[in-house]
Amino acid sequence: MIPRGTWWLIIVMILGIVRATSGQGITLDPPAEGAFVLDAAEVISPEDEQAIRDIAAAVLAETRTPIIVVTIDSMTNHWPGGPVMIETFARILFDQWRIGHATIDGEVHNRGILVVVAVNDRKARIELGAGWGRGHDGAAATIMNAILVPAFRAGTYGDGLLRAVAALGDLARGRPTGEPAVT
Repeated sequence: MIPRGTWWLIIVMILGIVRATSGQGITLDPPAEGAFVLDAAEVISPEDEQAIRDIAAAVLAETRTPIIVVTIDSMTNHWPGGPVMIETFARILFDQWRIGHATIDGEVHNRGILVVVAVNDRKARIELGAGWGRGHDGAAATIMNAILVPAFRAGTYGDGLLRAVAALGDLARGRPTGEPAVT
Protein backbone atom coordinates (compact mmCIF):
# COMPACT_ATOMS: atom_id res chain seq x y z
CA MET A 1 0.00 0.00 0.00
CA ILE A 2 1.31 3.43 -0.92
CA PRO A 3 1.25 6.02 1.91
CA ARG A 4 -1.11 8.98 1.53
CA GLY A 5 1.74 11.52 1.28
CA THR A 6 3.27 9.57 -1.60
CA TRP A 7 -0.02 9.72 -3.54
CA TRP A 8 -0.04 13.49 -3.23
CA LEU A 9 3.54 13.66 -4.48
CA ILE A 10 2.65 11.47 -7.48
CA ILE A 11 -0.40 13.61 -8.29
CA VAL A 12 1.61 16.84 -8.06
CA MET A 13 4.31 15.40 -10.33
CA ILE A 14 1.77 14.27 -12.94
CA LEU A 15 0.03 17.65 -12.89
CA GLY A 16 3.40 19.37 -13.29
CA ILE A 17 4.24 17.25 -16.32
CA VAL A 18 0.83 17.87 -17.89
CA ARG A 19 1.09 21.61 -17.23
CA ALA A 20 4.64 21.79 -18.61
CA THR A 21 3.70 20.06 -21.87
CA SER A 22 0.19 21.42 -22.40
CA GLY A 23 1.36 24.77 -23.77
CA GLN A 24 3.71 23.23 -26.28
CA GLY A 25 2.93 23.62 -29.90
CA ILE A 26 4.58 22.86 -33.19
CA THR A 27 6.95 25.62 -34.25
CA LEU A 28 5.71 26.00 -37.81
CA ASP A 29 3.66 28.83 -39.22
CA PRO A 30 0.89 27.82 -41.62
CA PRO A 31 1.25 28.61 -45.30
CA ALA A 32 -0.18 31.93 -46.42
CA GLU A 33 -3.86 32.00 -47.32
CA GLY A 34 -4.28 30.28 -50.68
CA ALA A 35 -0.73 28.89 -50.73
CA PHE A 36 -1.67 25.33 -49.56
CA VAL A 37 2.01 24.24 -49.43
CA LEU A 38 4.74 24.68 -46.82
CA ASP A 39 7.85 23.04 -48.30
CA ALA A 40 10.28 23.63 -45.42
CA ALA A 41 12.32 20.56 -46.49
CA GLU A 42 12.65 22.01 -50.00
CA VAL A 43 11.88 18.73 -51.77
CA ILE A 44 9.14 19.96 -54.14
CA SER A 45 10.07 21.57 -57.45
CA PRO A 46 8.48 24.96 -58.21
CA GLU A 47 6.46 23.34 -61.02
CA ASP A 48 5.10 20.56 -58.80
CA GLU A 49 4.39 23.05 -56.01
CA GLN A 50 2.37 25.25 -58.37
CA ALA A 51 0.45 22.23 -59.68
CA ILE A 52 -0.33 21.16 -56.09
CA ARG A 53 -1.55 24.69 -55.32
CA ASP A 54 -3.74 24.70 -58.44
CA ILE A 55 -5.37 21.38 -57.53
CA ALA A 56 -5.84 22.40 -53.88
CA ALA A 57 -7.40 25.73 -54.92
CA ALA A 58 -9.82 23.98 -57.29
CA VAL A 59 -10.79 21.44 -54.62
CA LEU A 60 -11.36 24.21 -52.07
CA ALA A 61 -13.52 26.17 -54.52
CA GLU A 62 -15.58 23.10 -55.47
CA THR A 63 -15.92 21.33 -52.12
CA ARG A 64 -14.83 23.77 -49.39
CA THR A 65 -12.22 21.19 -48.42
CA PRO A 66 -8.72 22.58 -47.85
CA ILE A 67 -5.80 20.30 -48.67
CA ILE A 68 -2.57 21.44 -47.01
CA VAL A 69 0.85 19.89 -47.78
CA VAL A 70 3.76 20.26 -45.34
CA THR A 71 7.29 18.96 -45.76
CA ILE A 72 9.84 19.27 -42.97
CA ASP A 73 13.29 17.90 -42.35
CA SER A 74 12.54 16.32 -38.96
CA MET A 75 9.72 16.48 -36.44
CA THR A 76 12.14 17.02 -33.55
CA ASN A 77 13.21 20.34 -35.10
CA HIS A 78 9.65 21.63 -34.84
CA TRP A 79 8.37 19.95 -31.68
CA PRO A 80 9.78 21.17 -28.35
CA GLY A 81 8.60 18.09 -26.46
CA GLY A 82 11.25 15.66 -27.74
CA PRO A 83 10.56 12.61 -29.93
CA VAL A 84 7.02 12.37 -31.24
CA MET A 85 5.12 9.96 -33.48
CA ILE A 86 4.01 11.19 -36.91
CA GLU A 87 0.35 10.54 -36.05
CA THR A 88 0.60 12.79 -32.99
CA PHE A 89 2.58 15.45 -34.85
CA ALA A 90 0.05 15.57 -37.71
CA ARG A 91 -2.98 15.70 -35.40
CA ILE A 92 -1.49 18.51 -33.30
CA LEU A 93 -0.48 20.49 -36.40
CA PHE A 94 -3.94 19.94 -37.92
CA ASP A 95 -5.61 21.24 -34.76
CA GLN A 96 -3.09 24.04 -34.17
CA TRP A 97 -3.64 25.41 -37.68
CA ARG A 98 -7.41 24.72 -37.49
CA ILE A 99 -7.37 23.12 -40.93
CA GLY A 100 -10.84 22.60 -42.33
CA HIS A 101 -12.76 24.16 -39.44
CA ALA A 102 -15.65 26.03 -41.03
CA THR A 103 -19.23 26.97 -40.40
CA ILE A 104 -21.31 26.21 -43.48
CA ASP A 105 -25.03 26.94 -43.49
CA GLY A 106 -24.95 27.26 -39.70
CA GLU A 107 -23.25 23.90 -39.14
CA VAL A 108 -19.67 23.37 -37.98
CA HIS A 109 -17.62 21.16 -40.29
CA ASN A 110 -14.09 19.80 -40.15
CA ARG A 111 -13.32 18.23 -43.52
CA GLY A 112 -9.79 19.48 -44.01
CA ILE A 113 -6.92 17.30 -45.21
CA LEU A 114 -3.30 17.61 -44.09
CA VAL A 115 -0.38 15.78 -45.70
CA VAL A 116 2.78 15.88 -43.56
CA VAL A 117 6.16 14.54 -44.69
CA ALA A 118 9.15 14.44 -42.33
CA VAL A 119 11.90 13.64 -44.85
CA ASN A 120 14.82 12.77 -42.56
CA ASP A 121 12.53 10.84 -40.21
CA ARG A 122 11.24 8.86 -43.20
CA LYS A 123 7.67 9.38 -41.97
CA ALA A 124 4.53 10.68 -43.63
CA ARG A 125 0.89 11.02 -42.66
CA ILE A 126 -2.40 11.94 -44.29
CA GLU A 127 -4.59 13.46 -41.58
CA LEU A 128 -8.31 13.77 -42.26
CA GLY A 129 -10.56 16.10 -40.28
CA ALA A 130 -13.16 14.62 -37.96
CA GLY A 131 -15.90 15.45 -40.46
CA TRP A 132 -14.68 12.67 -42.72
CA GLY A 133 -15.54 9.95 -40.23
CA ARG A 134 -13.73 6.62 -40.16
CA GLY A 135 -15.09 5.50 -43.52
CA HIS A 136 -12.40 7.35 -45.48
CA ASP A 137 -9.36 6.16 -43.52
CA GLY A 138 -8.94 3.24 -45.92
CA ALA A 139 -8.84 5.56 -48.94
CA ALA A 140 -6.20 7.71 -47.22
CA ALA A 141 -4.15 4.59 -46.45
CA THR A 142 -4.44 3.47 -50.07
CA ILE A 143 -3.20 6.86 -51.30
CA MET A 144 -0.32 6.67 -48.82
CA ASN A 145 0.71 3.12 -49.75
CA ALA A 146 0.05 3.21 -53.51
CA ILE A 147 1.27 6.73 -54.31
CA LEU A 148 3.34 8.39 -51.59
CA VAL A 149 5.47 5.53 -50.28
CA PRO A 150 6.71 4.35 -53.71
CA ALA A 151 7.44 7.94 -54.80
CA PHE A 152 9.32 8.71 -51.60
CA ARG A 153 11.37 5.52 -51.94
CA ALA A 154 12.30 6.68 -55.44
CA GLY A 155 13.19 10.13 -54.09
CA THR A 156 10.47 11.85 -56.15
CA TYR A 157 8.74 13.73 -53.34
CA GLY A 158 7.18 16.44 -55.49
CA ASP A 159 5.70 14.00 -58.00
CA GLY A 160 4.35 11.76 -55.24
CA LEU A 161 2.78 14.68 -53.41
CA LEU A 162 1.26 16.02 -56.63
CA ARG A 163 -0.34 12.66 -57.44
CA ALA A 164 -1.49 12.22 -53.82
CA VAL A 165 -3.11 15.67 -53.74
CA ALA A 166 -4.90 14.84 -57.01
CA ALA A 167 -6.19 11.59 -55.47
CA LEU A 168 -7.21 13.41 -52.27
CA GLY A 169 -9.02 15.93 -54.45
CA ASP A 170 -10.96 13.06 -55.99
CA LEU A 171 -11.78 11.84 -52.48
CA ALA A 172 -13.07 15.31 -51.54
CA ARG A 173 -15.20 15.40 -54.71
CA GLY A 174 -16.69 11.99 -53.93
CA ARG A 175 -14.96 10.27 -56.84
CA PRO A 176 -13.21 6.90 -56.71
CA THR A 177 -9.71 7.33 -55.30
CA GLY A 178 -7.65 5.39 -57.76
CA GLU A 179 -4.54 7.10 -58.99
CA PRO A 180 -5.80 9.92 -61.22
CA ALA A 181 -4.04 11.09 -64.34
CA VAL A 182 -2.25 14.36 -63.61
CA THR A 183 -1.37 16.58 -66.56
